[in-house]
Amino acid sequence: MSEAFISRRSGSVMRIGYFTPFWPLGSGANGISTVLGHLSGELRRQGHEIYFICPRRPKHIDPGDDGSERLPVLFLEDDYCPSIVTRIWYRVDSLSAYYHETRRRIASAAERLVREHQIEIFEIEESFGWVEAVSARLSIPVVARLHGPWFLPHEQLSSGIFTRSDNWRIFHEGRGILRASAVSAPSMDVLNRVIRRYGPISAPTGVIKNAVPLVAEAQCWSPSTQKPGTILFIGRFDARKGGDTVIEAFNKIALQDADARLLFVGPDIGLTRPRGVTQQLPEYVNKHLSEQARERFQYLGPLPPHKISELRRTAAVTVVASRYENFPTVVLEAMSVGSPLVATPVGGTPEILSNEENALLVPPDDPSRLAAAVVRMLHEPGLSCRLGRRAREDLIANCSAEIVARETIEFYRQVIDATRTGHGAQGRTG
Repeated sequence: MSEAFISRRSGSVMRIGYFTPFWPLGSGANGISTVLGHLSGELRRQGHEIYFICPRRPKHIDPGDDGSERLPVLFLEDDYCPSIVTRIWYRVDSLSAYYHETRRRIASAAERLVREHQIEIFEIEESFGWVEAVSARLSIPVVARLHGPWFLPHEQLSSGIFTRSDNWRIFHEGRGILRASAVSAPSMDVLNRVIRRYGPISAPTGVIKNAVPLVAEAQCWSPSTQKPGTILFIGRFDARKGGDTVIEAFNKIALQDADARLLFVGPDIGLTRPRGVTQQLPEYVNKHLSEQARERFQYLGPLPPHKISELRRTAAVTVVASRYENFPTVVLEAMSVGSPLVATPVGGTPEILSNEENALLVPPDDPSRLAAAVVRMLHEPGLSCRLGRRAREDLIANCSAEIVARETIEFYRQVIDATRTGHGAQGRTG
């Protein structure tokens, strides 16, 4: 490691590199870029220098974005011209070609950040095991961030049945995680599951919750801003997010509350059943909602963050019905505005939500229990206010961007020290 990295002292400005799958930060239906948007904004506010690597340039930049488009970023697609051999490789084995070409290009871009901007540490998601190639080529520590290892949702949703490509990706992600300079996770649940799957991690590890920016009090949910009966669901229509459970629950809710209406925000990926049959959202709605309920169902598709924020303020209740989550941003963002929450206690969710204390928790795949909890929120305004207020207080105490950014910097400094001295040490777990 060069003298430029060794000479930096605790408390000084850090230069940090990140890989993000989307740009600007928070664009696309992708939790990783959203989380990085929240974290990097606070890190910059605290004086640190942030640099990004992204696969491709955006087609357009929404005027509601927070200025992240002005951050220094390297796009992998710039000046990329694959050789004839590489083109043939893609035709013969597209998965292998994509993996090797992408990790080579990420590693080269990261080397450029080290060379041109003297970054001290680089963080990348565990996806495809790209972290292994980056770690091998950089002279600085590389942190693998466990946003959602491939085996987790597949293990939870497909009875442990994996395809060849699933097994290939799971294997390479395990190699990358075990060879990273350090591993961080937003929840103890995902870190423990990774260790059970791949074995002990000798590098420093830390549990650092995902960050969300605090919303001004005047912009928070309140009984006066809500539209009575409005139920908000934000998430892809797929097997993981539980949109199908929400739709079936709404059929029951509509019978009990004449004012109830459901707003469904997110892309229609399609609900794929274990036998491989896929249903799109319109087909599922027509099959599972009564005519009366369909009249009060509105599909809004993907929306930019600032429009979703307004919906959170005006919805009577926000529903998260996922079958598995690492540490869901959709929960944190609802908590940040004090929106009353009904959620499923899966993955890392119970590490921030407690039943009857700051939310109502119901089992996944249970439309009846979900419907009962939502109706209770709609009909008991005192309960909604109490749970929403407590959720915001808990988020401020545990997941504010300021707190998470400081914990992140503390962890990075521990990793740099451990890498410099050659000693692996367990990081923070709070």
